[in-house]
Amino acid sequence: MKKILLIDDNKAYCDQIKKSLELKNIPIEFETNPAKGLELALTADWDVILIDMVLGHWLDGLAILEEIKKQKDDVPMILISGSNVTNSASEYLNAGAFDYLEKPIELERMLFAINNALNLRRIIKLNKALINEWEPSISKIGLGHTLQKAINLLSSISDKPERLLILGEHGTGKELI
Repeated sequence: MKKILLIDDNKAYCDQIKKSLELKNIPIEFETNPAKGLELALTADWDVILIDMVLGHWLDGLAILEEIKKQKDDVPMILISGSNVTNSASEYLNAGAFDYLEKPIELERMLFAINNALNLRRIIKLNKALINEWEPSISKIGLGHTLQKAINLLSSISDKPERLLILGEHGTGKELI
């Protein structure tokens, strides 16, 4: 199930976005308090986070984005802003935003950005799963069967505080152990 969070201080706008996306079978949660939104973003596992840039609070959208990026750099974030904001979209993207939407937002443009972000999140999760699955065996690729057995044996006794002398001819792979 997709988990999308919207952080925006305008409740009426959040309700409108929520209704529009739910009509397209995209569930979304929102938070109108920026501090609570940041806390929610950091404590739950979100697939996409949308953040309004101007929140009328001591926390602005860019500060929230940067704080989330410190702890969850694998969650795509889409920044939303009115046209009167001085920063350019490229500055937001350079700060780590996945995409930038300008208000008033066309629903199709928002759906396109969210779907792209969800695809990126799916790829990131898949990549992490593959790395976790294959990383232990990648270090052994190219090693002979005998050397792999020796490494497995040594790893099973490596937590013991005893010394070990490894003997063998030059070029047999002693340095790999």
